Parts: sequence; C-alpha cells; structure tokens
Amino acid sequence: MWIVFLHIAVIFMGFALTTGVGVYFSAIAQSGNPVAIRAASGPAVRLATAGGLLVILAAALGFGAATTLHYPLTSRWLVIAYVLVALLLLDGFGERLPWVKAVRAAALASPDDRASDELKALIESQRAKIGGPLSGLLWVAVVYTMVFKP
Repeated sequence: MWIVFLHIAVIFMGFALTTGVGVYFSAIAQSGNPVAIRAASGPAVRLATAGGLLVILAAALGFGAATTLHYPLTSRWLVIAYVLVALLLLDGFGERLPWVKAVRAAALASPDDRASDELKALIESQRAKIGGPLSGLLWVAVVYTMVFKP
C-alpha cells in the first residue's frame, strides 16, 4: 500500500506546484508591474515545470497502485482519469507554461515603470483568463474520478 500513499502524496505536490504557483503568478501578472512579474516569473517557470513532472510521476505511480490493488487498467474510471491527466499535462506544458514564459519575456522587455503593450496584451488575453479556471475544473474532475470511481 506504500505505492498508493506515494501516488497520492506526489499528486498533491504536483497540484500545489502547478495550480498554486499558477494562481499566485496570475495574480502577480494581473498587477501589470514588470518588476514584480520579472521577480516572480523565474521561480514560477521552475516550480510549475517541477510540478508537471511530479504529475507525470504520480501517473506512473498510479499505474503501480492500480495494479497492486488489482484494478483492471482498462476500467472506465481509470480511462477517464488517463484522459483528464493527459489534458492537464497538455494544458500545463502546451498552454500555461508557454504563457508564463511569454509574460516573463515581455516583462523583461518592458520598462520598469510600466507594462509594455505586449505585456498588457498577454496579461489581458482571453486564453489566459479562461485557461486557469478550466485547468482548475480538470483538477476537480481528476479528484472526483479518483475518489468516486464513476
């Protein structure tokens, strides 16, 4: 059963480092302060990347946990979980992380006293505003699936 504990512990760490950092960085980005964004964006990129890698590790541990508990790996609830986690990873590495990197680059190119037009556009983009909450819904769906096994 240690593998189940590891699976749960690692996914919680992955959640904290992706969602927690994402929410915090988004709030800093909304300030439009290039100096604050520069200071936060470097650690945000590193921590969110580590969180995404932890989610991958948690998924691998999940396969081991499911096998240990004798769940068929093709169970409906596990297949749903696979799809949801794949969507989370695609969003995280394909959308969220590139956005943070683009905001960082725009903040580095902005003067200290104001956000450049490029930085403002990134901060106010609809994709950025919608993506965070959608990612949160994916996390809720993953937790629901793993707990209730629909």
